[in-house]
Amino acid sequence: MEEFLARNRNPPDDRGLFEATTLALAVVDATGAVLAANSAFRRLVGDPPNGVRGQDLAAVLGVPTEFLEPVAGVSLGERGQCHLETRVFGRGAERFWGAITLATLAADEPAALVLLENVTDRRRIEEEQLGLRLALGKAASEWRATFDAIDIPIFILGEDSRIVRLNRAARELVDAPFRDILGHRLEDLGPGEPWSSAAALVTRVQRDRRAAQTEIRGEGDEAWALGASLSFPDLSTSGSLILTVRDHSGLVRLQESLRRSETMAAMGSLVAGVAHEVRNPLFGISAVVESLERRLRKSDGLARHLGFLRRELDRLESLMGDLLEFGRPVRLEASPDDLDVAVADAVRSSAALFERAGVGLELASTESGLRVRMDRGRAVQALVNVLENAAHHSAPGRQVVVTTGRNRGWCEVVVHDAGLGFDPAEIDRVFEPFYSRRPGGTGLGLPIVARIVDLHGGEVEVGNHPDGGGLVALRFPSLEAGAEEPYQAAEPPARALLDFRRTDVGGSCQEVS
Repeated sequence: MEEFLARNRNPPDDRGLFEATTLALAVVDATGAVLAANSAFRRLVGDPPNGVRGQDLAAVLGVPTEFLEPVAGVSLGERGQCHLETRVFGRGAERFWGAITLATLAADEPAALVLLENVTDRRRIEEEQLGLRLALGKAASEWRATFDAIDIPIFILGEDSRIVRLNRAARELVDAPFRDILGHRLEDLGPGEPWSSAAALVTRVQRDRRAAQTEIRGEGDEAWALGASLSFPDLSTSGSLILTVRDHSGLVRLQESLRRSETMAAMGSLVAGVAHEVRNPLFGISAVVESLERRLRKSDGLARHLGFLRRELDRLESLMGDLLEFGRPVRLEASPDDLDVAVADAVRSSAALFERAGVGLELASTESGLRVRMDRGRAVQALVNVLENAAHHSAPGRQVVVTTGRNRGWCEVVVHDAGLGFDPAEIDRVFEPFYSRRPGGTGLGLPIVARIVDLHGGEVEVGNHPDGGGLVALRFPSLEAGAEEPYQAAEPPARALLDFRRTDVGGSCQEVS
């Protein structure tokens, strides 16, 4: 357009050039009426029977009059060029996309030169490109949403082993903002596992150019399953690498719980049979001792020996009771109940033992209304076992503190004794049947407690208080107010030494990180 105007500022005066050009040109006045149009213009608009001269440009093109309002301004020289695109009438009344360019024809003449171009092919390509961009944008958005919805942590690494993308689960695993993770190597994410093993796995996959998986263990019962593969393994270049980090800690805990349950069930059957075989002769011996006590009670020389026999028989009968309890299948009759009530019952049941041992017992509840679904009799039994264990390990004149409260979706009972605490080197053995450091202990108290709490869907953990003494925490899934089924409790922390600190004079304890 500019080139044509530069060559011919007065095209109507040079009819030959105006008519011969392949550009579709027309001249309109300030009202939009067509003063002249060349053959290329007439062919493009279909060459109406009445011609286009004197016709309104908007009518010739089949566009609304207001669409060509800039014509007057251009014709009068009030504005420079003006470019418009719209659907216009063509040959056979078919519409096409037309690009209309208006330019002032002459400074002393109120007219405008019109250039009309058929840009249908260009517009179609642009529309296809726009549709493709929208489709790609939608696909990218859906991919990101799907990527973030996967609950397995996924890291995408570049050729230099730096993280270029990760999903939401991966960010939550690292526990840092995206900007502090992107561009870093795996070993930069933290010391120890799983990052050191993940970095080694990535190096192996890049070297061998084939996918690999491994399972690793961290501290306590932490466990992960790692998998790595190249995104384009058939290419000669390294390309990006996809790493998945699955937390298997819950599965490991479940497997350990199942193994413990199977072991306890097998041992339970064995010891129950032994207990039944031993109990009958034991009753006979006990009857003989009672008979001797009645007949020889006045004999000072024999009374001491008979007392010793009676104490040993009582100990054996207690052991037989524990063995039978350990071997008996536990069936719960659970219903919504108050954990506070069960704790109070257990404290009352243990009061006489604490009095004989000279050990104080304090119930320091920090929260009321702890609703759980439980078999109260079994729950009280488990609590009594823990309290009796605390009394046996506490020095006379000291105090055992019982605290109740909530802990991340669990209703919790913590018993803090006044003894020497648990040996950290042997803390993983406290739930093994027959393991006991107390002289005369059967080693069945805590295994029975663990079995009862496990059947309630709960968790038992042990540890030491920083100020001394052992800690036993019993956790039961919490019931929300008015609910009949347990709240889906948060996953309990990995087994480790619990760290509790005294928070008030009354002896309330709380877990700290």
